[in-house]
Amino acid sequence: MFSPVDEGAFRYTGLKMCLGEDLVNEIQDCKVFMIGAGAIGCELLKNYAMLGLGTGDGGIIVTDPDVIEVSNLNRQFLFREKHLRKPKSQTAAAAAI
Repeated sequence: MFSPVDEGAFRYTGLKMCLGEDLVNEIQDCKVFMIGAGAIGCELLKNYAMLGLGTGDGGIIVTDPDVIEVSNLNRQFLFREKHLRKPKSQTAAAAAI
């Protein structure tokens, strides 16, 4: 078993303990094309980032033709006031990184 010191030293140690190292490696090597960076897209992108999806040989491509408006700020937690009128896809990707 891992000691608490090891747990804090490695970002995905807990995930590897739950899912197994092989599955975590597969998750990290996934290639995902995500359409939409709105309310659901922001939540998905956050979950993907927490899992480390695409951080190995894979990657995540995010596309959304929309720009951030004031009404998005209360629904989409990756966006702030300084992001107004900027593309959703680029801003969401930068926030997730």
